[in-house]
Parts: sequence; structure tokens; C-alpha cells
Amino acid sequence: MNASAAGLAALLLLRSSTALAAAAAPSTPYELGPEAAMQAGCMAPCLCAVQVQSALQGSFALTPDGFDGIYRHYLVDAIDWRFKSGGNLVHVTGSGTYRVAGDQQELVVDLAVDGLPVERYDSGLTAGGSSFPALRLPVALNGFFCHDSVYGVQATPAVAGIVPARTQELGLRLGPNPFHATSEISFSLLAEAPVDLRVHDLAGREVRALATGLFSPGPHAVTWDGRDARGVSVAAGIYFVRLRTPGHESRASIVKLE
Repeated sequence: MNASAAGLAALLLLRSSTALAAAAAPSTPYELGPEAAMQAGCMAPCLCAVQVQSALQGSFALTPDGFDGIYRHYLVDAIDWRFKSGGNLVHVTGSGTYRVAGDQQELVVDLAVDGLPVERYDSGLTAGGSSFPALRLPVALNGFFCHDSVYGVQATPAVAGIVPARTQELGLRLGPNPFHATSEISFSLLAEAPVDLRVHDLAGREVRALATGLFSPGPHAVTWDGRDARGVSVAAGIYFVRLRTPGHESRASIVKLE
């Protein structure tokens, strides 16, 4: 057997063994966390009303589906999500795929909302894969542009023994939340450390850097006036506050009202 034929045979054997391992692997149940959210209406750069903004609850499952030499692939199924719209409980079902390699990840799901025709939501290839098996990424119907529907997926395995990437509780608190004009963001440090505090929209785009630099031990508070880096008031909707110190990260959701 020549070298090229031997290489091809090895590749086929690797793919075959990977597929068999994936077929034998059990599904892992996931539960949506407190930062999971659904928003429908306007995204940047359009200026129109947000139609729906709600916490997102529910579950899904991940099943290993092979390794292509770069990405680990998973099947997403048993999607069972719920959110409120106009006082009514809306049910979302569906399935899809997830892939991850290093800090890169992508989630694609086909969702049916209250029995309506299935539509595809895609995160695009985005950062954050290093936190796997925890998942934290948004999926959008129309690419996070203008009039769109976005599901902010934040979920962790609902089984013992699977531990997401370690984070430290930094005492991150937001109030008032929801807010109209301003909200105070407070946190506490055990020791002097560089801090990076930023606000992101539901699509993961940075809205504004609120604090960067070296902070002393103890409690701290920063006020967000609901404006972006250009000083323009942001649209009503769900946003995420992310606090980072060396080796640690804490996040929380915040809702801006009209």
C-alpha cells in the first residue's frame, strides 16, 4: 500500500471510529439559566419599537455527533423553551446542531413557535466556546440586523459531574432592574485587581465599556445611564453586563425600559 492510500485508510478509520463513538454516546440534558432571554423587534442600526422581551426558560439536550479534525459536533434536540408575550405563555420546540473548537462555537437551530412553521436561527461562528460545556450565545433569525428575533441561550448541563468553566462570584449586583434612566452596577473585590466592566446587547455586541483599570479591594459601584459609547440612548430591551478580573468572570442581565 502506498503512502497516500495508507493516509486515506487512516482517515477513513478515524472518521468511522469517531462516528461509532458518537453513536454510543448518551445525550446530556441542559437547563436554561437566569440570563437566557428572548427579544423580538429592533436591533442596531434601526430605530423602532421592541415588540417582545422576556426571560427564556426550558431545556434541551446535546448528543455528541463526531469530530472532523477541527470541530467537535453535537446534535441539539428535545428543545422545550417557554417565554411570555403579552401575558401569554409561548412554547418553542425544535432541534439543531452545535460545533465547538477552542474559543470558536456555532449554534444552528430550527424552531417552531407555538406550532407555526419552522424557522432557522443561527449564531454564526462566534467566540465563547472555551466555556463549554456551558453554553452562552445568541441565535438570530435575520443575522442580528434591524427587525429580528433573537434567543439568548445561556445553559448548563443538568447532570452531576459535568462542571462548566470556573467562574468566581464577584458580588455583581444591578439596580434598579428593569430601569428607565440609570442603573447602578455594584461589585466587590477580595484583592486589588484589574477590572473590565462592559455592557453587551443580546447579540453579544459591545454597547459600552463602563470601567477598565486597576481597582482596590472592597466594594465598588458604577452607574450606567443607558447610553452607548457614542452617548446615544440605547433602545429598550435586554442587555448583559459582563465583569472580568484575571481568571474570573461574572455576568448578569439588565432590562432597559422606554
